[in-house]
Amino acid sequence: MEYPPPLLEMGYPPPYAAFGSLPEVITYAYSIPFHDHFAYFSTEGPPAIGAEREMYRWVSTQLQSLEMTVDFHVRSLSNFPSPADMEFPDLSTIYHWSKDLTELNKGVQAVKNAMLKDRRRLKTFQASIIDLEKEVVQMESAAATGREDVVSGVSNGTEGPEDLIGAARTRPASAEATASDLPHKKLELATWRLVHKLCTNRTNCINDLAYCRQEIIQRTLPKIEKLVLYRRNLNLQNDLQNGLPGDKKDKTKAKA
Repeated sequence: MEYPPPLLEMGYPPPYAAFGSLPEVITYAYSIPFHDHFAYFSTEGPPAIGAEREMYRWVSTQLQSLEMTVDFHVRSLSNFPSPADMEFPDLSTIYHWSKDLTELNKGVQAVKNAMLKDRRRLKTFQASIIDLEKEVVQMESAAATGREDVVSGVSNGTEGPEDLIGAARTRPASAEATASDLPHKKLELATWRLVHKLCTNRTNCINDLAYCRQEIIQRTLPKIEKLVLYRRNLNLQNDLQNGLPGDKKDKTKAKA
């Protein structure tokens, strides 16, 4: 099974491009350790902006790779002739169909647990995204409010002269810090949205594979049943022509 050129040209990991069976592709897709790559958000704080951009690009690449690969396999595996297209399939056709069906069954079975984990992760990711969206809005508001207060020097009516002077001295630094943190926070939010999309997409891909598997079963089983009946009839004809098992022994005993 050959991959379309883009998969090889876009610089995916070497083992990935070499995969030919669906279980291997799906297993690899679910082994992508992107959760580890985002652990620093809650432990070490935001890194350099360049590292965040690299991480965003990496997740985006994995998402595109998975979409293309699963789509390619689904289209390949579901491209079977309908039972009406041929009177009777030959043995090699049946073999390839049954092999593809076995591979697909393995692939679907291999990701059931991962699907359950992804569903739990999706809820966590969604909550993180909502929190980040609120943070970004607050930071944007704080940065804008800090600049306005410094420029206008207008009090909200509750501050005294000393408080207003103190605010004028402290707010520029706070607004400046908020403005410098804002790009990190926005990129963090964009990356988490992409991770959420990756998880959602993987779940959708499995649903597509399950549908494809059902289609293959429906198209393949009638042909296999027909093959079984044909071989039974063929064996029966051979038995009738050559004599049923035990006939020679019975005839020998009769002569004796």
